[in-house]
Order: sequence, then structure tokens, then C-alpha cells
Amino acid sequence: MKPRHVLFRGRLVPYEDARLHVLTTTLKYGVGVFEGLRAYWKEDERELYIFRPHDHFRRLHDSLRVTGMDVPDGIDDLTERLTELIKANDLRQNLHIRVQAFVDNDDGTPDATGPVVVSMATIPMENYFGRAALDVCVSSWARISERSMPPRVKAIANYQNSRLAMLEARADGYTGAILLTHEGSVSEGPGYNVFVVRDGRIATPRVTDAILQGVTRDTVLQLASRHLGVEVEERRIDRTELYLADEVFVCGSAAEVTAVASIDRRPVGGGGAGETTTALQWLYDAATRGTLDREQGWVEPVYHPETSDAARVPGCSAMATTEYGIGLVTTDTGPLLLNHVRLAGLPFLVLDAEHTGLTPARCAEAVRALSMSDTRVCVRVPDGSPATLAEFVNTGAAEIVLPRVLCMADIEEAAAALRYAPEGLGPGPPRRRTATGRAGRFPR
Repeated sequence: MKPRHVLFRGRLVPYEDARLHVLTTTLKYGVGVFEGLRAYWKEDERELYIFRPHDHFRRLHDSLRVTGMDVPDGIDDLTERLTELIKANDLRQNLHIRVQAFVDNDDGTPDATGPVVVSMATIPMENYFGRAALDVCVSSWARISERSMPPRVKAIANYQNSRLAMLEARADGYTGAILLTHEGSVSEGPGYNVFVVRDGRIATPRVTDAILQGVTRDTVLQLASRHLGVEVEERRIDRTELYLADEVFVCGSAAEVTAVASIDRRPVGGGGAGETTTALQWLYDAATRGTLDREQGWVEPVYHPETSDAARVPGCSAMATTEYGIGLVTTDTGPLLLNHVRLAGLPFLVLDAEHTGLTPARCAEAVRALSMSDTRVCVRVPDGSPATLAEFVNTGAAEIVLPRVLCMADIEEAAAALRYAPEGLGPGPPRRRTATGRAGRFPR
């Protein structure tokens, strides 16, 4: 499934319009770095959680520095742009996210450092491998070394090494591969780190064994220590240890935590996920959805950041804070709630028609009921079509809150239909940002 929009050159553009010139530096010389992230949908909370975005973007900055490329955006800015992109595509399912930073100039030289452009794409994804366990081989290709192409950098060019290993593995009938260092010790696989379990002890190659210092690898290290009471040994691992292991598993943002069933056609343990691997799979799944270790700050909510730790109020989605003060986001327009709002003198009330069946007529009744109060009534609309916007503008609401960040074409279409200049709605800093979209004041 292709997303509707991608982020490209600072703008949300249709998927088909994200294109580069054939002579751009990144295509000629592979001058680019990237990150792969995951986001997970939690049905009982109706929330999508991005997993460890700040850590991924911190590594992206590290990759840019090592490769001598300009750093265009801050970590918080990148996280905000990613959240806006997901909302623009209205995605409410498990995702794999590709973020790339590359030198974008026509016919540039290999030593060009800029201009650097960031692109983002959000792709629906469940199990990356399509299977519960992998049958892998030890590749004849050695892992790149620090003396040639720094392995800790997530550079596009580095993945030619992984590609060659996977081509060989597929040709020989395997579903994965493990690469060794030039010295013959275990390094990693194409897109995943490697762990071995023997006699209840867990080990993984050191960061100096030509590995990518994976965010998922770090997650597994912490989960094993905190919840299994096992300190993972980071050490040199020989090839024969793979054959003698009780369990072997791999991990990565796309790979998640996946068991290895066999290596060079030799069974590993019982040929599937062992006890330790199964436990870590459960822990990882819980952590990525914010059920476990939430205090670590690993998950970033997409659709309701203002409600994550908000006090719940009967009849309301949540209490929220904006430039107007503390108010309510509600799915209820009943007289009892409206009377409470009036008596409390709340600065604002947001009627949430995006996630419920609130009709324009019911919203108009609420506006009239609060017309003699100081409460500012806003409406969060279900979509950005001109017809829908026109219906809700006629409710007399003080502001309309769009359900997602729209591309400029959609904004211009809505503006034309309503004869409204969309200041604050287009790319760039908005006049006022709400929790779930961008708000603009329409003529009353």
C-alpha cells in the first residue's frame, strides 16, 4: 500500500511527485544517510506510537556528521515533521518509516556537503520477513570495516555490502545471512544485529565488531537487563558459537525480534523461537506500544499527544492546554456538559467531530448554547473537503480545526471554496497549532 503523501524538500507532496534528477549527487555517488523507524497501532487506545524517534534522529545526525554532510534539521523538528506526515496520510496501522538525508544538487562532485534534503515516507508494514524464523547462512562476503566504510554510519552506500550478502543467500536457498568481520568473528546481518543464547547467557557482538549500533539492539539490551535479570555480554563471538548456541535471534527496526531456525542448514535449538527469544519478543512488543517501560520515553503518540497523561473527565476526550488556557476536547454536546463548561468559565471547548458522529447541526446547537458565555467553541472536522468545511463553518464555530496536515493543493482547494486566505495552514510555521492538525479562523 502506497501512502498518499511523502515529505520531500520540506513539503508534503503526492507520492508520485517525489522525484530526483538523474544527475543528483546522491544518485551519482551514494551521498546520503537514512533511518528506518517503526510505529505501532494500539487498538484499545486508538493511538499510534512511534518507537524511539529521538534516538533514531540522533543517530541520523551522527551519520551526517561522520560523512561530512550538512545537518539541516533539529531532532525535535524531525520528530514533529514525521508526526505531521503520518497525520496527513491518516495512517492508523503498523508502519515502517524511511527517513533519508541526501545531497541534492545537479551534477555535484563526490565531496559535496550540501544542500542536504530530508525525505520521509510512511509505509504500512506488519512482519518484515513474512515468517516466524529465518534460515540463514554465514556469508562469504566480509562485513565492511572501519578502515574503509564506517559501519556505525547508516549510509546508503554501506548497504551494497548487505545487498551482496542477501543476493548470495537467496541464490543458495536461505532467507537471511550473517556476515563476519575481516578477522573472522561474527558481525551482523543485512539490516539486523545478531544475538546468541547458550546456557541461559546472552551475548552479542561488540560495537567495535563492524556493527551498526542499532536502536533495537539497545532496546533488547535494556529489556533483558531490566525484566529478565540478564546482563547481555558484548564480546567477540566466533563462527562456531553460532552452531553450538541454544538460541540465535536477530533484531532491527524492520526485523523486530526474530528467531533463527538454522545456520548453514544446521538446526538451532528446536528450530524456532526458544524461551529467551520468546520472552524478548513479548517484552519488545509491549515496549513498542507503550504498555511496558513507558517511563523510558520511548514512544511518541501521534494522534492525541495532549491526552497521553491528561486527567479524564466524564463526557470528554480529555482536558487540554493551548494558548487560550485550559479547556476541554469533547465528544459530548449534551446540556449537562455544556452547563458545566459555562459555569466553569472554560476559555475554550473543542467539539471532536473527527472521531465521532457529531453532526454540523449538533455542533451548531452547542455554539448557540454557549453564545452568551466567554467560552470559545472550536470544531475538529472529520475531513478537509470543501463541502465538509462549508457545513461546519456554518455552525458559527470560532475556529475550524483540520484533522490532519494537508498538502498545499488541498489547502488551496478548501480556501477557494470558502473564499478564505489560508494563512497559517500551509507549509511553514502555522499561526496556531492544535493537537491534531492546524487551525485557521474562517469568516463568521
